[in-house]
Amino acid sequence: MSARVTIRPTTADDIDAIGAIYSKYVASGVATFEVVAPDREELLRRFGAVTSRTLHRQRGFTDAGRLAAVAFKHGKWLDTLLLQRSLDGPAGR
Repeated sequence: MSARVTIRPTTADDIDAIGAIYSKYVASGVATFEVVAPDREELLRRFGAVTSRTLHRQRGFTDAGRLAAVAFKHGKWLDTLLLQRSLDGPAGR
């Protein structure tokens, strides 16, 4: 019999478990550009903050491109995403 998995929103009570998981990937993965894992206080500060990508999407930004190989971590080149929002300009544009 397999274990049942429950998906739920995170709470502040989850910070220690999140920190344990995240610090492993800071040290050995490439999902983040961070090279030092944040401590518990920093994770609590970040908790509940809207991610940059979500914030930009909510403000009308769209994907404009990707910059390839802008960072090197753990033997792997990493890309970064460019977002764009066109502003209202002169008529006729």
